Amino acid sequence: VNKRLNFIESDSKYYVNSLTITNAHSPESIRRIARNATIHFLQIQLCGSNESHCEIYNLIPEMDFTLLNLDVVTFHHSEILGEIMEDIFFLALLRACKCLYIRQIEKITPEAIHQVYKDMTEGSMTLRILRIKGGLQLGAIVAFLKHIGIIYT
Repeated sequence: VNKRLNFIESDSKYYVNSLTITNAHSPESIRRIARNATIHFLQIQLCGSNESHCEIYNLIPEMDFTLLNLDVVTFHHSEILGEIMEDIFFLALLRACKCLYIRQIEKITPEAIHQVYKDMTEGSMTLRILRIKGGLQLGAIVAFLKHIGIIYT
Protein backbone atom coordinates (compact mmCIF):
# COMPACT_ATOMS: atom_id res chain seq x y z
CA VAL A 1 0.00 0.00 0.00
CA ASN A 2 2.80 2.44 0.87
CA LYS A 3 4.50 1.85 -2.47
CA ARG A 4 1.25 2.51 -4.31
CA LEU A 5 0.59 5.70 -2.31
CA ASN A 6 4.16 6.83 -2.92
CA PHE A 7 3.71 6.23 -6.66
CA ILE A 8 0.42 8.16 -6.73
CA GLU A 9 1.92 11.08 -4.79
CA SER A 10 5.04 11.20 -6.94
CA ASP A 11 3.04 11.49 -10.17
CA SER A 12 0.07 13.61 -9.07
CA LYS A 13 -0.25 17.37 -9.36
CA TYR A 14 -1.64 19.21 -6.36
CA TYR A 15 -2.31 22.74 -5.04
CA VAL A 16 -0.92 24.02 -1.73
CA ASN A 17 -2.13 27.35 -0.37
CA SER A 18 0.95 27.96 1.78
CA LEU A 19 4.29 26.20 2.19
CA THR A 20 7.02 27.19 4.63
CA ILE A 21 10.43 25.57 4.37
CA THR A 22 12.44 26.08 7.55
CA ASN A 23 14.61 22.97 7.61
CA ALA A 24 17.04 21.65 5.06
CA HIS A 25 15.01 18.71 3.81
CA SER A 26 16.59 16.52 1.24
CA PRO A 27 16.86 18.28 -2.10
CA GLU A 28 15.03 15.30 -3.63
CA SER A 29 11.91 15.97 -1.54
CA ILE A 30 12.02 19.67 -2.51
CA ARG A 31 12.54 18.65 -6.15
CA ARG A 32 9.42 16.46 -5.90
CA ILE A 33 7.43 19.42 -4.55
CA ALA A 34 8.80 21.63 -7.32
CA ARG A 35 7.74 19.10 -9.93
CA ASN A 36 4.22 18.38 -8.61
CA ALA A 37 2.90 21.29 -6.53
CA THR A 38 1.32 24.60 -7.41
CA ILE A 39 1.91 26.85 -4.40
CA HIS A 40 0.18 30.14 -3.68
CA PHE A 41 2.52 31.42 -0.93
CA LEU A 42 6.03 30.00 -0.58
CA GLN A 43 8.15 31.07 2.38
CA ILE A 44 11.74 29.93 2.76
CA GLN A 45 13.62 30.48 6.03
CA LEU A 46 16.71 28.32 6.14
CA CYS A 47 19.27 28.78 8.89
CA GLY A 48 22.93 28.02 8.45
CA SER A 49 25.00 27.35 5.41
CA ASN A 50 25.49 23.98 3.86
CA GLU A 51 25.41 22.46 0.41
CA SER A 52 21.79 21.27 0.62
CA HIS A 53 20.65 24.88 1.21
CA CYS A 54 22.32 25.92 -2.02
CA GLU A 55 20.58 23.08 -3.87
CA ILE A 56 17.22 24.16 -2.42
CA TYR A 57 17.79 27.78 -3.49
CA ASN A 58 18.61 26.62 -7.00
CA LEU A 59 15.27 24.75 -7.13
CA ILE A 60 13.21 27.85 -6.29
CA PRO A 61 12.89 29.16 -9.88
CA GLU A 62 11.63 25.72 -10.97
CA MET A 63 8.73 25.84 -8.50
CA ASP A 64 5.24 26.98 -9.49
CA PHE A 65 4.25 29.67 -6.98
CA THR A 66 2.60 33.08 -6.88
CA LEU A 67 4.08 34.78 -3.80
CA LEU A 68 7.60 34.22 -2.48
CA ASN A 69 9.00 35.39 0.84
CA LEU A 70 12.71 34.64 0.93
CA ASP A 71 13.68 35.50 4.48
CA VAL A 72 17.41 36.00 4.60
CA VAL A 73 17.67 37.64 8.02
CA THR A 74 19.21 34.48 9.46
CA PHE A 75 21.89 34.49 6.78
CA HIS A 76 23.83 37.56 7.88
CA HIS A 77 26.65 35.19 8.86
CA SER A 78 26.11 32.87 5.91
CA GLU A 79 27.99 33.24 2.67
CA ILE A 80 25.84 30.92 0.56
CA LEU A 81 22.99 33.33 -0.11
CA GLY A 82 25.47 36.10 -0.85
CA GLU A 83 27.18 33.85 -3.37
CA ILE A 84 24.05 32.84 -5.25
CA MET A 85 22.01 36.07 -4.99
CA GLU A 86 23.45 37.61 -8.09
CA ASP A 87 21.72 38.98 -11.17
CA ILE A 88 20.93 35.65 -12.85
CA PHE A 89 19.36 34.09 -9.75
CA PHE A 90 17.57 37.35 -8.86
CA LEU A 91 16.03 37.62 -12.34
CA ALA A 92 15.05 33.93 -12.30
CA LEU A 93 13.23 34.47 -8.99
CA LEU A 94 11.43 37.50 -10.36
CA ARG A 95 10.32 35.65 -13.48
CA ALA A 96 8.99 32.78 -11.37
CA CYS A 97 6.45 34.72 -9.31
CA LYS A 98 4.01 37.61 -9.22
CA CYS A 99 5.11 38.92 -5.84
CA LEU A 100 8.54 38.73 -4.18
CA TYR A 101 9.42 39.80 -0.65
CA ILE A 102 13.11 39.70 0.15
CA ARG A 103 15.51 41.28 2.58
CA GLN A 104 18.36 43.58 1.59
CA ILE A 105 20.41 42.32 -1.31
CA GLU A 106 23.83 43.66 -2.09
CA LYS A 107 25.14 42.10 -5.30
CA ILE A 108 22.34 43.17 -7.65
CA THR A 109 23.62 45.44 -10.40
CA PRO A 110 21.88 48.49 -11.89
CA GLU A 111 21.59 46.55 -15.15
CA ALA A 112 19.51 43.85 -13.42
CA ILE A 113 17.27 46.50 -11.87
CA HIS A 114 16.86 48.07 -15.31
CA GLN A 115 15.99 44.67 -16.80
CA VAL A 116 13.25 44.22 -14.18
CA TYR A 117 11.95 47.73 -14.86
CA LYS A 118 11.94 47.12 -18.62
CA ASP A 119 10.29 43.69 -18.39
CA MET A 120 7.58 44.98 -16.04
CA THR A 121 6.75 48.00 -18.21
CA GLU A 122 6.68 45.86 -21.36
CA GLY A 123 4.48 43.27 -19.66
CA SER A 124 6.84 40.40 -20.39
CA MET A 125 7.21 39.60 -16.67
CA THR A 126 4.38 38.41 -14.43
CA LEU A 127 5.94 40.17 -11.42
CA ARG A 128 3.72 42.90 -10.01
CA ILE A 129 5.15 43.48 -6.53
CA LEU A 130 8.82 43.54 -5.51
CA ARG A 131 9.43 44.45 -1.90
CA ILE A 132 13.02 44.59 -0.72
CA LYS A 133 13.12 45.08 3.03
CA GLY A 134 16.14 47.17 3.83
CA GLY A 135 16.39 48.24 0.22
CA LEU A 136 19.15 48.13 -2.31
CA GLN A 137 22.54 49.75 -2.08
CA LEU A 138 22.20 53.50 -2.75
CA GLY A 139 24.88 53.31 -5.44
CA ALA A 140 22.88 50.70 -7.37
CA ILE A 141 19.74 52.82 -7.20
CA VAL A 142 21.54 55.98 -8.37
CA ALA A 143 23.21 54.06 -11.21
CA PHE A 144 19.83 52.63 -12.26
CA LEU A 145 18.25 56.09 -12.29
CA LYS A 146 21.11 57.39 -14.45
CA HIS A 147 20.69 54.36 -16.71
CA ILE A 148 17.08 55.37 -17.48
CA GLY A 149 17.98 59.05 -17.83
CA ILE A 150 17.11 60.44 -14.40
CA ILE A 151 19.78 62.52 -12.68
CA TYR A 152 19.78 62.04 -8.91
CA THR A 153 21.93 64.26 -6.74
